[in-house]
Amino acid sequence: MADASSFLRRLYERLRDWRRERLAWPDVRRRLIADAALARAGAARASAATAEWFARPLLPQHPTAPRWHMLLRVTTISLAALLILLLGSIVYFAFEIPIGGGTASDAAGALTVTAADGTTLAVRGTAQGEQLDYDDISPNLRKAIVAVEDRRFFSHGAVDLHGMLRALLHDVRGGHAQGASTITQQLARLMLLSNERTARRKIQEALVAVWLEHHLTKQQILARYLDTAYFGAGAYGADAAAERYFGTSARTLTLPQAAMIAGLVRAPSQLAPVKNLDGARARAGVVLHAMVETGAITKAEGDAAVAHPADLKVAPDLPPGPGYVADAAQADIKTLVGGAAQDLTAGTTIDEHLQAAAEAAIRTHLDGEGAKKHATQAALVAIGPNGAILAMVGGRDYAASPFNRATQAQRQPGSLFKLFVYLAALKGGMTPETIVDDAPLTIGTGPNAWQPTDYEGRYEGRMPLSLAFAKSVNTVAARLGQKVGIDTVIKTARDLGVASPLPNVPSLALGTANVNLMEMTRAYATVASDEETLDPYLIQRITSHGKLMFNRPPHYGEAGEPSQAKLAMRELLQDVVSEGTGRGARLAVPVGGKTGTTQDFRDAWFIGSTPDVTIGVWVGNDDNSPMDGVTGGDIPVKIWRDVAVAAQSMPGHKAHRKPRVAATATATAPAARAPDLGEAIGGALGDAARGVIAGLTPKGDADPDADPQGTLSGKAEVVDTATLGLGGQQVRLQGVAPMGGRAARELARYLRRREVDCTPAAGGSYRCSVDGDDLATTILSNGGAEATQDAPADLAAAQETAQEQGLGIWRGRR
Repeated sequence: MADASSFLRRLYERLRDWRRERLAWPDVRRRLIADAALARAGAARASAATAEWFARPLLPQHPTAPRWHMLLRVTTISLAALLILLLGSIVYFAFEIPIGGGTASDAAGALTVTAADGTTLAVRGTAQGEQLDYDDISPNLRKAIVAVEDRRFFSHGAVDLHGMLRALLHDVRGGHAQGASTITQQLARLMLLSNERTARRKIQEALVAVWLEHHLTKQQILARYLDTAYFGAGAYGADAAAERYFGTSARTLTLPQAAMIAGLVRAPSQLAPVKNLDGARARAGVVLHAMVETGAITKAEGDAAVAHPADLKVAPDLPPGPGYVADAAQADIKTLVGGAAQDLTAGTTIDEHLQAAAEAAIRTHLDGEGAKKHATQAALVAIGPNGAILAMVGGRDYAASPFNRATQAQRQPGSLFKLFVYLAALKGGMTPETIVDDAPLTIGTGPNAWQPTDYEGRYEGRMPLSLAFAKSVNTVAARLGQKVGIDTVIKTARDLGVASPLPNVPSLALGTANVNLMEMTRAYATVASDEETLDPYLIQRITSHGKLMFNRPPHYGEAGEPSQAKLAMRELLQDVVSEGTGRGARLAVPVGGKTGTTQDFRDAWFIGSTPDVTIGVWVGNDDNSPMDGVTGGDIPVKIWRDVAVAAQSMPGHKAHRKPRVAATATATAPAARAPDLGEAIGGALGDAARGVIAGLTPKGDADPDADPQGTLSGKAEVVDTATLGLGGQQVRLQGVAPMGGRAARELARYLRRREVDCTPAAGGSYRCSVDGDDLATTILSNGGAEATQDAPADLAAAQETAQEQGLGIWRGRR
């Protein structure tokens, strides 16, 4: 490089001198040719000198020196050169070690989402587990990992030359390739290096391993290895694997469990038990055989462990259905405990059986009738009486579309929005019997004039408010909106939890604003509940390795006496199901709800409440294209009914009870509240409860010496919980203490339009039945009133049932 610079400098100086001499180009060219000839001659002389230098012998020639002496000197110099090269390479590779690299995970941790009964619904993220010391790790796991990964771990250094030679000979003989990396080398790779198979990485691995052996004990190295290794299914570290697969800590692993976990290190993705349980068990057998060979366990212990392999806590290949629940749980967790990097278990309020029923109902009806009517999507939310979310489905297939239509999709609710219009009117002094007019209506003038029309295109004239709501008459809703004021309607919706933007326009009364299913279901659940406000919640508790991070207080919202407007609204909702557009939702228990259908059949809704649960269903298409005649009383009601029936009949959810999650939270409330007989009594009439009631109902217990007034039948008026007006006279229920107020009103709501049959009993009292179920038993078994001191044994037993379950007046008093 220096010669080239010198040449260029001299050339520049020559050209500058020639320019000063004003030489013509032919003269310049001749001088350049002459200089080039001189340059070639000099280069030839230099090349000859260089060739002569390279031709000289490496060592001086001494005719008298022995030949072996010269070979020794050559060998010595060569070895020194190789040693210098090796040391230089080692120094270079050492400086090239990627500090902060490695294959160990640095993710934020795993999230395990469980149902209310503890069943795992979904697992997200990368589990880190708890970092354990050597003495904290199960001896079974320590022995298993050493036996299968590095038998001479406690006797060799950082690198096991004996093991490397054994592996090399095994490969030469044609056996399966064996690894020769020690546990220390594996830890080095996990901490700092990659999995690339190169000489450079192996040298770096050995260097780091030597450093680790120099600074840590064998026990510390083994503990760090078990805390860092990947064991499949997103579990980094033995403790995370123990929790992921067996629901326990690495401290307490049994021998079969330890053998399975130790066997995963070589191929964690292929052998993860949630995907390949048979392969994981076969590999565990190999580990147990190695433990027997090394003397870690006896042959009898190994045979017993093989005969009784480890069972998983979670079922293999969790279904993707609860993915919507897992997404919602993740979002709530960030609000409740922040986003710190840690493994979390979120205990939700989801009922596993109800969730499965909801997913199945959506899939069945969309694949069947939905395919014929161009209905491709649906969403569902189920909320318990205290706000607990019992089921949530955001679409027909989470794997195909994780977009949650229950919480994220904004769609027009149609007539479903009339709840707020009618509730505002009831609060303003109207009653279900108030006469309203279904007649042509024009709101506004000129180009802004609006004329609402009904679905059937005809007008029916004057009718009671209850009938207008049941038939979903648009002109009446529009008139009511103008009478109470759209701003009042908006306030009513806000009070019930609707947060979406609501424009102050006349058409809002017919549901032209966009809302989501969750907030509408919340509003209907609030009307069905005795809570002043109902805030739906999904997370019950959050833990991290057994440490409680969050626990929801046992009671949310303020229970109180429902207003007359709220009670009247419940009656209107029941009328929709009994004689209106929601007739397909009728069950053996009281049901109140409302349908909703938007223009051109783009959206179809049904939200209905039973004593146990409020369920909201939306059906439509993501591209907002019209369906083929699907109304709220069509596919949405059918989906709703399937799920409502499942809620009544599933284990742990007898129809006369509130859902287990809701009952638990309410039972621990600080103070008892008056019973909701509409919920309690209505629930008792489900199929699951009929057997209970039948077992408590007396057979032929009528008193033959009773007042001979005979059997009374008909529609009953409620005086109090123990007294009915029937056939122009008062009937006293046997064994039931009188209660007035709300309890009596709820009993009246339950008996509305029902036939009551009463048979004379002892002491001038009666035993009455409704739809074949003994009324006194129904009231007492659901905590609707107290039993009298002289109540028959079967009625006293019914009261004990309510007391044990904390129902009605016994709620919070157990």
